[in-house]
Amino acid sequence: MTRTLSAVTFLSPRCPPPISPSGNSGNLSRKLGRRDRAQLALDRWSSFERVYWSAHAARQAPGLTVNEQKRVKNFLGALL
Repeated sequence: MTRTLSAVTFLSPRCPPPISPSGNSGNLSRKLGRRDRAQLALDRWSSFERVYWSAHAARQAPGLTVNEQKRVKNFLGALL
């Protein structure tokens, strides 16, 4: 059984109302939000770099067939 979320789900009496931030914490959450987004971007870039260079090293490895080399080359091209 697949369940989907809709506006009705969030407007039901069982769902608590959203908490509105106070004036002071809004500025703090924006600062933390920026820092979190920056960290997330760095983490994504780091993951991308690891995958890219692993595939690049695999492509350079001896013993790959021509078809395997083409697959790795296509994978690297899709990353960029």
